[in-house]
Amino acid sequence: EGFRRACLRNNSGSGDVLSDEEILKVAWMIIPFGLFVTFIGSLFVFRIKKLKLSDPYAKATLIIGFACILELLAEPLYILSQTKKYYIIRVYTEPAATLLRCLTTYIFIKGHIKVEKLVVFALSQVVYAACIFIGYWAYFLLFANIRTFDLLPFRPDYQETDPPRRRKICSCLV
Repeated sequence: EGFRRACLRNNSGSGDVLSDEEILKVAWMIIPFGLFVTFIGSLFVFRIKKLKLSDPYAKATLIIGFACILELLAEPLYILSQTKKYYIIRVYTEPAATLLRCLTTYIFIKGHIKVEKLVVFALSQVVYAACIFIGYWAYFLLFANIRTFDLLPFRPDYQETDPPRRRKICSCLV
């Protein structure tokens, strides 16, 4: 949430407007941080509950961790869509993802498929995360007026012109 708020504070009234690339540089920092938190959180649950990989709770924990990673991979594009006021993505993607999550849960439970209930809800969350991931990436790759290469600000040909400015952007995260 801290990264999201920092990136969405692009104050156009002050004349210090951030470029898409500057916003994406900060937004992409979410991925390694989120991977670390997901890994530590999963380890914590395994340790506290003394789980084995064969336990349904352990399987659900790992599946939820995977869902978290999928959603994290869409987060930079979510932030960019909000700063560029591409609200239409959210209008279509999030209800579709929620509907598919509910349908997945319903099919697994009412279809009498032999899967543990915890795993069913975890798989439903993966479906939700996959829809969010596919929705945001598909929009930016197919419909947005942004070059695909510009979505990845840490590319070899990028020359950073104002490193102190990025430190200023990131200072509200500390």
